[in-house]
Amino acid sequence: AVRTSVIGLDVSTNAPDGYAVQIISDGDFRDGAETINSVVDGLVSSGSEEYGARSSDLDIDSSTFDSDDSAFSTAFQTVADLDATATNDRNFLVTKAAISSSTVAGSYAQTLTLIVSGHY
Repeated sequence: AVRTSVIGLDVSTNAPDGYAVQIISDGDFRDGAETINSVVDGLVSSGSEEYGARSSDLDIDSSTFDSDDSAFSTAFQTVADLDATATNDRNFLVTKAAISSSTVAGSYAQTLTLIVSGHY
């Protein structure tokens, strides 16, 4: 089964050219030396060991989070953006994880940091 968790994004800005929400990870989804592989085929699938996320923002120019389940990186990636001022502009980032029969049981974790930048 694919397990999910939702991160809610609610942005308001008076920046005339909108905003971008970016995310960065501290490394692999891991428990000690064990890791769950990052998604590489665009879809986290039941029975395959993989981890990633997809944004509800369907129009992101600079990443694939709008069209595919995408892997997190140790470099900033855009997960939501808007090219105008915003009042309570809501998006969601759905994280997804699946295991295979060979995945080692454990408490897997990863630190994700989100930043919001205005476009002026």
